[in-house]
Amino acid sequence: RARRLRARAATVQANVRYVEAFGAETGLPNGRADLVMSFQSFHWMEPQPVLAEAARILRDGGAFAACDYDVPPFVEPEVDAAFSALLKARREARERLGIPAGAASWPKERHLEEIRASGRFRYTRELVAHGWRETDADGVAGLAESIGALRHHPPEQLRLHETADRVLGDRTWPQLLCYRIRIGIK
Repeated sequence: RARRLRARAATVQANVRYVEAFGAETGLPNGRADLVMSFQSFHWMEPQPVLAEAARILRDGGAFAACDYDVPPFVEPEVDAAFSALLKARREARERLGIPAGAASWPKERHLEEIRASGRFRYTRELVAHGWRETDADGVAGLAESIGALRHHPPEQLRLHETADRVLGDRTWPQLLCYRIRIGIK
């Protein structure tokens, strides 16, 4: 709810509407949407019901887009290495404890295949783009925690915090994120 309120406050376009609903049951009217977007979340949803709903609410020529960013982002080589070490430790802990990854049921690498398999889109493609933003040590650590930090602050998580603090200090720093955008045009 808080994200939706922030998005509304930041949007000046009168033709943009934010709706809180499940991806497979939006309650929106048929054929009225220009764009249906899933940002860093399609891997949590059962793809085919969501794609059926997206196609239902899209107008002809409208687009469905599943967007995901690659991690680790590029900040600075030493910070990136610490971020990669944390990701590796998380992966090893999940394997050791038998905890599946968030994208285990519907892997991100298969998003385009799922869009194609739905048969609801006349054109499909994967695009790769990048985005820059300013970050700081807390921002780097916050991104790592947002994608699933390990409990009890393992050594790798503390090392990332310490490395980001030492290398970036109090400065802001450019962070490069790579986005994979899987699209289907109705």
